[in-house]
Amino acid sequence: MRATLNGQWELAFYLNPLAYLAVLATLLAAAFLLIEAVRGTSLWNWDLCFQRASRLAPLLVVLCFAWWTWHVVTALKTPKPELVNFKNPVAATLAESLKPPGH
Repeated sequence: MRATLNGQWELAFYLNPLAYLAVLATLLAAAFLLIEAVRGTSLWNWDLCFQRASRLAPLLVVLCFAWWTWHVVTALKTPKPELVNFKNPVAATLAESLKPPGH
């Protein structure tokens, strides 16, 4: 959030690229709802949209969890002090367990 507010777009994307998709989806939904409120008619079949989304929700949750897991493991394996505080005993223990033998 701080990187985005400071205009550091590359750093913000590096830290959390899925946030851009979430913001885009939120802005698009807000625009549709605003247009519908002004016109007084529906532009979108929201019931159908929610039905389709509910079928995709489990897959999206699994994909987001996989992305998050990969991101955390990468942060622990490589020096990313902006993501991990290695003074935290949990992070330090995980980082040690992910090091290759002999390092």
